[in-house]
Amino acid sequence: MIENYLQKLEAFCQSKNIDKYEIRYFQENNRVLKVYEQKVCEARDNASQSVALIVVQNGKRGRFDTTDLDENKIPLIVEEALNNALSIDTDETFFLYDGKGEYQKVKPYQPLPQLAQLDKIDYLKTLEKAAYEADKRINKVIHTIYKEGYTRSLIRNSLGLKLEKEKNYAFASIYLSAKEGEVIKTDSEGVCFNKEEDFNPKTVIEKVVPRVVSRLDARDCKSQKCNVIFNHEVAGDLLAAFRNIFSSFNLDAGTTKLKGKIGEKIASDMVTIVDDPWLDGGLATAAFDNEGVPTRYKELVKNGVLKNFVYGMALADKHKTQTTGNGSGGLYPIFFNLYIKNGNSSKEELLKHLGNGVYIDILNGVRVGCNVTSGEFSLGAEGFAVENGKLTKALNQFTIAGNIFDLLQNIEMLGNDLDLSKSSCAAPSLLVKNLVVSGV
Repeated sequence: MIENYLQKLEAFCQSKNIDKYEIRYFQENNRVLKVYEQKVCEARDNASQSVALIVVQNGKRGRFDTTDLDENKIPLIVEEALNNALSIDTDETFFLYDGKGEYQKVKPYQPLPQLAQLDKIDYLKTLEKAAYEADKRINKVIHTIYKEGYTRSLIRNSLGLKLEKEKNYAFASIYLSAKEGEVIKTDSEGVCFNKEEDFNPKTVIEKVVPRVVSRLDARDCKSQKCNVIFNHEVAGDLLAAFRNIFSSFNLDAGTTKLKGKIGEKIASDMVTIVDDPWLDGGLATAAFDNEGVPTRYKELVKNGVLKNFVYGMALADKHKTQTTGNGSGGLYPIFFNLYIKNGNSSKEELLKHLGNGVYIDILNGVRVGCNVTSGEFSLGAEGFAVENGKLTKALNQFTIAGNIFDLLQNIEMLGNDLDLSKSSCAAPSLLVKNLVVSGV
């Protein structure tokens, strides 16, 4: 049915003698389940589809998006896109891709086949029950949730481009609290069903329950400047918060301090940062970007030296360079599997090298506490004191503050625990020197 609609939209564009046009279709179906106190408290199925029409007329670009795929409204869609092209004034020249070039064969993330046989509601109930059984200090499982979905996207244009991709996804998570006396701590853990152990609820419980109860006797952290270890999950969160320092949009707008620093050392020699759309099993693995351009593996930072920014076609042309296959279809580029390359040190080796300091495994307020333009950050954190190379007492929430550009330079060791199974933006654990920690 959608094919018939797209053909009619294409035919109408041709009848209007539009210089260039592109049609993008997106479909998503998803299912959400939540369990609370052994009962399903939410069960919903959602379906949506949309079409975006992009036209280039007399050198100007217009776009119109709609979820109303009524064939009788096709003339209105085309008219609105053309009107937008006339009304929008921009310095950038926009392009459509002709589909030439080699498209890499990729293996994106897929849940393992046994997911089809999994009783999802029973899984969530077992997860909830196992949490209470694991430790009497678990006072509330706030929720367990399962979400699965399917997406399909099509791109075709007047230059002969015709591409299609499909994606399935699934994840489950638990959010719970532990209580002892008047002290309450919360934590969460999730899986993406791309590993055999993800199908066993005890795998999740054995991670999250010991972690949350270990914080019940936390002590206050003293204010100091010290060396710290960011565990791999929070290191990935930091990278995600600041990834736009490598964005061509921020470069063009002058809102990244990396402007003019290609070829300069911006990080420790051991740091290599990769944008990898070809990663086997990656959550953001793709053969082409949203403009239909073939993707490519690229090292944005290599051994501490800045090598590149990520570009779509419009800003690549403006900056007289080549697109990196990171186009979104607008001016903002997209990232794929973005990560700091793995190191060689185990957790024990990192702790031993640290000696005395702080181990951080929770960051709060990452979305609001990071300034991409200046690189400054001030974040709530939780973790553990490290004494003589050993984890000791848990620490109540404290604040860490600094600048991402200083942090990158101050990385002394990399862990060997890079994990891209649950996130498309990741890093190994990082040992960083001279971070400001503010407690009581």
